[in-house]
Amino acid sequence: MASFTFGILDFGYRHKSQSSMHSIMDVVELAQTAEELGFANFWLTEHHSFSATAPWASPRMMLPLLLEYTQRIAVGTAGVLINFYSPYQVALDFKLLNNLYPGRCHLGFANGRPSPSIGRQMRYEQFSEYPDDFDEKVARVAYLFNNEQRAIQQEHLVLPPAFGSTPELFSLGSSFRHYTKAVANKAHMVKSTFHALNCMDYEEYDVIARYREAFHQAHGFVPRTIIAISGSCVPDEATRREVEEQVLAGNNGNAIVNTLIATPDAFQERIHQIAKRYGVTDFVIREVGHFNDQQKESLRLIHQGFGLQAYRTEENAFAK
Repeated sequence: MASFTFGILDFGYRHKSQSSMHSIMDVVELAQTAEELGFANFWLTEHHSFSATAPWASPRMMLPLLLEYTQRIAVGTAGVLINFYSPYQVALDFKLLNNLYPGRCHLGFANGRPSPSIGRQMRYEQFSEYPDDFDEKVARVAYLFNNEQRAIQQEHLVLPPAFGSTPELFSLGSSFRHYTKAVANKAHMVKSTFHALNCMDYEEYDVIARYREAFHQAHGFVPRTIIAISGSCVPDEATRREVEEQVLAGNNGNAIVNTLIATPDAFQERIHQIAKRYGVTDFVIREVGHFNDQQKESLRLIHQGFGLQAYRTEENAFAK
């Protein structure tokens, strides 16, 4: 039986009857639960939405909090909207975090675009169309991480702590087809199945194999290839219907693309189908339940169904 690895992707969304600060407390508690139940990583998204209950827009200030109140699980962003930031500043922040919490900070890149009004605020520029220098900026961060000695000698540029460890990089998208860029940047790849309706139509088993081979030849190890799915593992049919109704109500009556809300047997069957189709055993789950107790129950069912190794953490201020 294949050994699966799971992570969590948290948008910060909870039911609208609670405050944004309450949602932040829920996210910290969920991260601790994920760690205790053997999940490998806990990632936060960057979304600049017009909502009074949004717990964050850019999650970067959340990372030290989650890292401090967990002990082993990797924490990161999935991903930074690098089009709107300085590569130098992003590299500085994430390298420092990865050395304050050794080997536990992940940096993912997303080519998302907020509204024009927010985009102007983020770059403090007036422009009618979004600039698209995403590839150049990702490559620049990767260069700073992977060529530290050259940057010091040729550019007189130091990223403190000098010669410290750098975070793992992740390239996020709806397919694996642009893998050559990920290889060049020494980045793992994540395929989102909930951003495009037809993303599951791509036959990418061979593409993933080529990516792994090229990456191994370039860097000497096999990269992570991750499938990100949206959904929840629920204990029974009544709960499944309840969570589906919550998702529809919270998304203006529209279902989230390719969402898997299923009881344990059906959930496991679907994960095994995806794993066989793509040749992967690494998944990230976007939990869609609107209440923390629902999300924690889903994590427990995934933990039980896939035999994840539990990890006992010390008690802390956020534990309940």
